[in-house]
Amino acid sequence: MIQKFKEWMDVHFDHVFLTFLFCQPFIDVATFFSIQYFHLDVSFGMVIRFTFLFVFVLNILFRKEQRTTRIYLILVLVYMLLFEGMVLSQKGIDVVFYETKVMLRTFYFPILLVSLIPYYSRIKNIVTNFKIIILYSIYLFFIFAPNLLGLGLNSYTEAKEGMIGWFNSANEIGAILSILMPFVFAYFLKTKKYIYGILYLGMTLFILFSVGTKVPIFSFMIVSFSFLIYYFYYLWKRKKIKVLIISSCLIIIGSMLMISVVPKTSFYKNLEIHMDYLGMDSVTEIFTNFHYLDHFVFSERLTLLMNSHDLYEETNFSEKFLGIGYIRNYGTDKVSMKLVEMDYYDIFYCHGIIGAIIYFLPLLSILIIGLKRKNIMIHVSSIAGFLSVLLILLLAFFSGHVLISPAVSFYSAFLLLRNLELEKSV
Repeated sequence: MIQKFKEWMDVHFDHVFLTFLFCQPFIDVATFFSIQYFHLDVSFGMVIRFTFLFVFVLNILFRKEQRTTRIYLILVLVYMLLFEGMVLSQKGIDVVFYETKVMLRTFYFPILLVSLIPYYSRIKNIVTNFKIIILYSIYLFFIFAPNLLGLGLNSYTEAKEGMIGWFNSANEIGAILSILMPFVFAYFLKTKKYIYGILYLGMTLFILFSVGTKVPIFSFMIVSFSFLIYYFYYLWKRKKIKVLIISSCLIIIGSMLMISVVPKTSFYKNLEIHMDYLGMDSVTEIFTNFHYLDHFVFSERLTLLMNSHDLYEETNFSEKFLGIGYIRNYGTDKVSMKLVEMDYYDIFYCHGIIGAIIYFLPLLSILIIGLKRKNIMIHVSSIAGFLSVLLILLLAFFSGHVLISPAVSFYSAFLLLRNLELEKSV
């Protein structure tokens, strides 16, 4: 039975993975309805995602050659049991379900990452830029169509404008669109379908502005500027001066048109609302006032970070090593479930020194191995891969939900494997 399962996975892994990949937006839409209309505590998405994760983990556990991976998974299991024991002793049985649920969501990323390592080369081959374009289009459709019909969910619960279609979290959908975005640019540049590319990216930008959040817009700026530099370098190197001049003029005209349209978008109106709320006269005040910087740029994450640090400093020995968990100040009048929403810090404070080391071990190992590669070529695909990995790491710090949310961490895991050159020994 075990041998047959291993053989079946070896033969059908590509189909299993691609099926799971293209199910992602539909899982999120189903999760939207299960939460918004049925108010389920455990969402449809969690059940499906953890079912697939169980299949991948089971496949690894049955393979003798994956000894290192099995040891890592055992370490994760031991840590989880210790964490559960601490929650029971420190907070009681009433909060065990919530703490367990969020802990499993958080550790989805490293468990999936190590489970997919044996298949990294196959993932590189089967997940093409064109398939990512199709996937990206599905996400855009599930934002655009509901918003057009007035059926989408608001990006914010109060004051600000914007709609995220049939998705539950503006942060999550913004992160997904951001880390997949470089491959959209890469596809149109590589295939030289410039007209279709301009139209597609124009539609994408329109939808991103309608969502109203900052992350996908700034990600778009980073990605477009990076590819613009590459494109100009490409034209200059091949002495296509005429094309370079025409392209520059078109980009200037397009930029001016975009600047004229931006003030009418939800994104810009939200910036104005936020500035009025803070009493800011100019954006430059951000650099002279910590309160403005924290509130306008980080959405008070810096304040939450300081609060979490102070709480962590007051904890006992076991909580410093195993973490303070997800329900803060339990048993007091100041109980809170509000996290920092900066993944690196949330993982450290929630799971302590031991939990953080176990969590980040595979990520650091893969980054170190990947960055040691030689003969890096400057071409469209490598730039897209580098930008995607860079955005994963940056967004995990600035906006969170990239590593600790399964809806996004699935992409983070497979894109890291897809875009970093790993040695055969991994």
